[in-house]
Amino acid sequence: MIHVSQGHEKSISLEVFLRSCFLLNSSQLSQILLHADAKSLEQNLKDLRFTYTLKDRELVLQGGIHIPWKSTQAKDSNPSLSSLESALKDIRHEDALVTLPTSKDQFPSSLAGHTEYLRKTYSKSDLAMTFFDGRHFTLLITDHVPLIKVPDAVTSESVFQKTTYAIKGIEKYFWPIEKMIFSGINPHAGEAGQLGTEDAKVTEAVLRLQDIYKGIGSIGPLSGDTLHNHAEVDKNCLFVYMHHDQALAPFKQKNLFWGSNITFGLPFLRLSVDHGTAFDLYAKKKSQFLGCYDVLLTALRTQRKIHGNH
Repeated sequence: MIHVSQGHEKSISLEVFLRSCFLLNSSQLSQILLHADAKSLEQNLKDLRFTYTLKDRELVLQGGIHIPWKSTQAKDSNPSLSSLESALKDIRHEDALVTLPTSKDQFPSSLAGHTEYLRKTYSKSDLAMTFFDGRHFTLLITDHVPLIKVPDAVTSESVFQKTTYAIKGIEKYFWPIEKMIFSGINPHAGEAGQLGTEDAKVTEAVLRLQDIYKGIGSIGPLSGDTLHNHAEVDKNCLFVYMHHDQALAPFKQKNLFWGSNITFGLPFLRLSVDHGTAFDLYAKKKSQFLGCYDVLLTALRTQRKIHGNH
């Protein structure tokens, strides 16, 4: 089962999900359960001018689109967090979670988003953001961390543990990784110490990983601006970047709205779209929903692999 949390009720989240459902067949839709507050779901449907019927456990859209639905009770006027809590309560180890975008102010203070919330909920500080473009994976060692704090946040242990989570998760839900390519922290990976010695922490982690995963090629730390020059077209690569914009600037420039934000290391697979809330586009039917469609297809493929239903 793929559990979907609704995201912010005044964003494009429900729109991109609902419009994606028109591209899925009945068998695919039967594997998806939307957790959503009835009031905010109906408001979105009305604002989007959809013809619909909202039943006890099902949303039916014009054209006979049947979407399994579970009504959630909004706490403190926060439907997006209530939706997420409902999905986490129901989810099982072989299920998948798709979180639609919400704003950071919808989470408890000090938690800057879904990844931080999941770290706290499951007591796993080394859960990492990983981005997937359909072929290669991009792992972030630090994510929502101010740049001034990145050198201290990157430790040999964090590089080792987050990369380990990614390798195991990718193999479980997708395919074996053939090559790992690591960036440094400093420009030019420190120029052998001339631009800083922080990159030695990355080197230490890479050596540990090489010792354990002998069948996976690895290289780095390398200068972050040329990391992709070392990829091989026929290899399934994992790119490991040390901080947020270092990784996501090239990823988003290449893929635009296509791509899945994936969290490995949980008892289940968590995915999300590679874009934000876009409050200014609410109910205008101008949002790009194919990124959400791609995430749902990715989730469906991983479910087939896990359950052996090819």
